[in-house]
Amino acid sequence: GITYWRVRARDSIGNDGDWSPTYTYTATLPPMVTVLSPVNNAEIVGQPNLQWAALKNISYYEIEFDSVSDFSNTPYSGTFAGPSLNDLALAPSPDAYYWHIRGKDLNGNVGPWSATYYFTMVAPAAVNVTAPIDGATITGDVHFTFTNVPGNIDCYYLLMDKTDQFNGPDIYPACVDPITHKISAPTSVGKWYWKLQANSTHGQSGPYTSVRSFT
Repeated sequence: GITYWRVRARDSIGNDGDWSPTYTYTATLPPMVTVLSPVNNAEIVGQPNLQWAALKNISYYEIEFDSVSDFSNTPYSGTFAGPSLNDLALAPSPDAYYWHIRGKDLNGNVGPWSATYYFTMVAPAAVNVTAPIDGATITGDVHFTFTNVPGNIDCYYLLMDKTDQFNGPDIYPACVDPITHKISAPTSVGKWYWKLQANSTHGQSGPYTSVRSFT
């Protein structure tokens, strides 16, 4: 609304000067935040990365997440500097959320909520492995050749065992390095069966590859 104000001086012995002319200013609320990504109804692998258009003179942004669109089911909320959020840690269940965002300016004025958006966190796709080929003979560390699965992947989870049923005493679970695509060599020589899957940052697992072996 409109605020009227004026000012006058007082000297050291208490004499007041004349009032200045009267001035006005209008306090406005921050505008509605424009969400950039993810788009509404997006399917996302792993925890989402949120982005929105920055507003001027903003102290912080408030975001609410909920499994219902009216945000009445004890929503998860937080305040963030923005204009992006990449370190979310939403609960493993549910897999789908509604969310909206608003800004609070430096004077404490809160803007309107944005439009409500919806996303679903889905399991990763299958990993496409091209090496080592089935039946390969390997010396030293094991290097895998595969295309990284789209989305926010926490681990490429590998199972190795001396039996193709993966129920033996030598079962060897490991995370394959997402950059180098390698693991340390097994301590036991011989034939190993293996399969690989992608695990997202939301705790969802993609399908395993077909079972292969190396010696």
